[in-house]
Amino acid sequence: MKKKSYKDAPETLKQAILEMQDKILSEEGRLMTEPLTVEVEKGDGNTVNRANPYVQEYRALVKDYAAALRTYNELYGNEEPEQDNKLADIRSKLKVIA
Repeated sequence: MKKKSYKDAPETLKQAILEMQDKILSEEGRLMTEPLTVEVEKGDGNTVNRANPYVQEYRALVKDYAAALRTYNELYGNEEPEQDNKLADIRSKLKVIA
């Protein structure tokens, strides 16, 4: 078994982020069909609307993903520049030329 160290932390966090990303992408189709609320029967026989647990878990996963990604970028930098940044650079260069 490989001895664990803090040197492995960036790769471990990166792997966790990628796993969360895969899960989010694989579940987005189902999210679109899920209602925001579901009817739940209470002990007295009455039904009430409650938040859909599936939607709540999806939102929590997206929130955790965003926090992990932000933390990774703060600690280790962004290895792959975002496409938006490239477009912004091109636009700013075009503004200088025009």
